[in-house]
Amino acid sequence: AGPPPTASPADGPRDAVPPPTASPADTAVPSPLPTATARPAGGDAGGAAATRGWWWTELTWARWVAFRVCFFGLLAVDAFLQLPHAPRYGAGGFNVPHLSWLPLPEPGRVSITFVHAALCLLFALVAQGALVRVALPLATALYGWAYFSSQLDSYQHHYLMWLVLVVLCFAPRAPAPPPAGAAATAPRRVSTWVVRLLLVQVGVVYLWAGIAKIDPLWLDGSALFVQVKDGAIRDLIAGVGFDRVAVLVLAAELFLAVAVWLRRLWLPALAAGVGLHVGIELVGLEIGLFSYLMFAIYLLLVPDAWFVAAARPLAAARRRATAALGARTAVLRLAGWPLALAAVVALLVVVPLPFGAAVALLVALAVTGGAAALVGSRPGAAARLGWAVAVAAALPLALHTSTDVASDYYRYWAGSARRLGDEADARRAYRGLLAVDPSSEYAHFHLGKQEAGAGRHERALDHFARAQRAAPGRGRAHFAEAEVRLRQNDPEAARAALRAGLEREPDHVQAQRLLQDLGGSFTPPTRPPRDGAPTGGGGASDGDEDP
Repeated sequence: AGPPPTASPADGPRDAVPPPTASPADTAVPSPLPTATARPAGGDAGGAAATRGWWWTELTWARWVAFRVCFFGLLAVDAFLQLPHAPRYGAGGFNVPHLSWLPLPEPGRVSITFVHAALCLLFALVAQGALVRVALPLATALYGWAYFSSQLDSYQHHYLMWLVLVVLCFAPRAPAPPPAGAAATAPRRVSTWVVRLLLVQVGVVYLWAGIAKIDPLWLDGSALFVQVKDGAIRDLIAGVGFDRVAVLVLAAELFLAVAVWLRRLWLPALAAGVGLHVGIELVGLEIGLFSYLMFAIYLLLVPDAWFVAAARPLAAARRRATAALGARTAVLRLAGWPLALAAVVALLVVVPLPFGAAVALLVALAVTGGAAALVGSRPGAAARLGWAVAVAAALPLALHTSTDVASDYYRYWAGSARRLGDEADARRAYRGLLAVDPSSEYAHFHLGKQEAGAGRHERALDHFARAQRAAPGRGRAHFAEAEVRLRQNDPEAARAALRAGLEREPDHVQAQRLLQDLGGSFTPPTRPPRDGAPTGGGGASDGDEDP
């Protein structure tokens, strides 16, 4: 059989005692599993994955965690941003599902609000690797119901994301045990078929997108010409030629349809895919967070060596912080649950949206998961869960302070209820909007109209006065005040209100005629109307106000 193989420097130092002499049976057949140091940096073709077949992909745990944090973190943000659309679901008892043959419960404002609020919290947990076994399948089911139950969700990429979520439900939740003899600092790895299937699904989407563009209207640049907004990017595309850019987009999508799931083409696919989606964002196509979600997926194509290089200083910083804290580390771990309680309470108090049912679900999962960890003698897992819950509850707080989601939610709700003639429901929405923005001209104007219609003139005038102060450049609250003054048999005050409104909206024809009927006159100002005043022909329509 010959002498034993010579050790290479990568194998590390040998023991002092020489190994026993190998028999012919031992040396005739090599081991099918390479050593930990024999794995290539790319991680796709090495290790146990190479012995299981083409579908299996091996990657470092650092790469998987980076994808998980970015992808599910973006889904959590996207779920929160979908909340303003909830009041439109089931409005007037009307709904059209995506699949009419599928027996799904009818959606409505309350149910869709719960689903998107719950998805925000559940995805935030999954992003941190907390309660993944329960939270991810539950979130996948809720996400699928919200999409398939109504065509109000017209984002095609939500269907793709649901398919991706189904695949990710089968992803490993922890790295594989290190092989025997691996160095303590060796990167942890995971081997799974999920990555390849996910990328094949993405490739199918690119293939169909490319096939759909094999059309004269796309190839001659006409469709692209209509889609691109004015600005520097449009000028740049015009300089190259809309037809040429359209062909380049088609070529990129057909290339990605194959390259995205072939490891040897991952680097060019990474460049082409990221470039394509950066271009989508720059031209101003309004497709939600789709491009950013694709950026997260493209993290799976980044070489493992990049993540290993980034993880080393982070791990070193963590060790230094742990050493500096010393005994206080245990106290810091236990602080997660009090912070989680504080974040949950703050979420319920500060965010003026109906998060109650979603928060109840979060609390139930947290208590159950924490109890299971303690019963299983895993106090460290229970402590980490407390911090994960705190972060999940803090996310909607941060998003509420940096977006107009809450005000848009109530404006959608109010506008939908008003158009359907449900004054009581609209009133609840206006009150909710005032809880978000006490000086909302929109809410005060429409509440004033409701009070005037009910004969409560003083309350109506109070709302109109608040609306006038909130939007000094608008005239409609002054015109509404004039109507109330006439009902109070006060034509002089009505004329004064009409003149005040016409100063802001001098082209309002109805107000001009009413002022003439009251024996008054108005000389249009020579200066333009103040900022914020409509310049149209003065109708009472405000349909553009509902986001």
